[in-house]
Amino acid sequence: MNRIKKILKNKIVLTAAVLAATVGIGGAAFAGFGPDRPTRPYVQGQPGFDHVTFNSFTGVPNIGDERNFMTGKIAGAPNGFYDPMNQVRDGNEILVRVYVHNNADTSKNPDGSGIARNTRVNVQIPEGQLAQAHQMKGAIYASNAQPQTVTDTLDVNANYPFQLDYVEGSAQITTNFVNDLPLSDEITRGGVLIGDDVMDGNLPGCFEYVALVTYRVKVEAPNYTVHKSVRVDGEDSTKWRENAVVAPGSKVEWMIEFKNTGATKLDNVAVFDQLPAKTKIVPGTTKIYNVSNPSGVAAGSDNVVANGIDVGNYFPNSNVRVVFKTEIGKDQDFECGKTKLINYGYAKPGSQGAVRDDASVEVDRTKDCKPDDRKPTYSCDLLKAEKLTGRTVKYTASASASDGATIKNYVFDFGDGQSLTTDKNVVEHTYAQDGQFVTRVKVNVAVGNETKVAESDRCAAVINFNTPVTPAGTTPGAPTALPETGAGSVVAAFMAVTAASSAAYYAVQRRLLGRI
Repeated sequence: MNRIKKILKNKIVLTAAVLAATVGIGGAAFAGFGPDRPTRPYVQGQPGFDHVTFNSFTGVPNIGDERNFMTGKIAGAPNGFYDPMNQVRDGNEILVRVYVHNNADTSKNPDGSGIARNTRVNVQIPEGQLAQAHQMKGAIYASNAQPQTVTDTLDVNANYPFQLDYVEGSAQITTNFVNDLPLSDEITRGGVLIGDDVMDGNLPGCFEYVALVTYRVKVEAPNYTVHKSVRVDGEDSTKWRENAVVAPGSKVEWMIEFKNTGATKLDNVAVFDQLPAKTKIVPGTTKIYNVSNPSGVAAGSDNVVANGIDVGNYFPNSNVRVVFKTEIGKDQDFECGKTKLINYGYAKPGSQGAVRDDASVEVDRTKDCKPDDRKPTYSCDLLKAEKLTGRTVKYTASASASDGATIKNYVFDFGDGQSLTTDKNVVEHTYAQDGQFVTRVKVNVAVGNETKVAESDRCAAVINFNTPVTPAGTTPGAPTALPETGAGSVVAAFMAVTAASSAAYYAVQRRLLGRI
């Protein structure tokens, strides 16, 4: 079975409600930069705006589109900042940068109309989530800006589930007047005031007052697995499997096995189960098996199917099994034919992300049923991917249909904008370029005069071609659109090509060159 790990609970450091209250971001999630606002292409001598607005120049040397203001790199790497960041690795520490530029023309500063007031930066980090792709979100706010809030995102990806953890005390700001000044960790909650020399929320307009806010997040790929299996009550230990065929009224045993496959101890491992409909736990049957209790010990409750149970702490290469018994519903609970019941098991160490696996029973109620009484059944069961030569992949879809349901065709979406509808369950596809792609298949099924669609999480596969693997401490493969975007090169380019005086240019060089 294709093991798909999913999150049971998510911890968001900065909630949408807090964002809405502090910087005016609506409750809905946002992607990319926004909102839409007037922009100006950068040319030498181009005047600024006649009002306060943030990051609205395009074509800026060494930075490109200022609306893409949230970028990152592996901390300590000499290269520039990028978005997205691909192929990050366990243990990497990412330096995230939020670029802040008040685009008001410098002539508006003396009377105060060009100075951004109550300028605040905050970020949203999807902490505690275990997934192969994460998106951080940033916001810049000023009470007199038009618009008041601008936003951008930074995507971080890998080929395996991982999570991001904010490094406390890592937030800093660098300007022409301050160097790596610490900022409060409130940047991840209500946001922090920034400025040029004093963090009082006042930020004048002009490239001379560009602010670079940075913070760090750690890439962590907790190494643990969960495996779910089933057997019919009374069978021996060799009969644990992923699917069992049973009659109505049967008793079956379920096992959830958690393994610590990493190098660190995992504490307070919680195990819980999501029973399918038409099943109920047999009271008092929950037992825990581990190195301390190889013959099993009573759990003391059946909360494994409610809020879950804490099964203790586990060192590397150790495991625990939770076993319990359920009773399947009676004949009258099922229609004629076979009914598949899927049972999901979860495990969650401490504050880490939850992992999930499933097993199932097929309840066979065919005895004494007339053929016309049987309910059609169909499902999409699995998609396997096999790399061939070059960028060619062989995909094999597994599906089933019975009791009056028949498979019509398979619809493959290859994740690169190409799709294929065919009556074959085995196809090959060649990708035109390198990258990471998610292929999905849906199965069209004929049920009488109707067409039904069968799909599931197991009918998806991730494939990757030649995306450079990032050694720890180096920079991931990056787009060429954003070369050399360290603090020194950014401000130097600004000052060299604008009408600012050479004295101001060298002042910025002395203070900012090479600091990030």
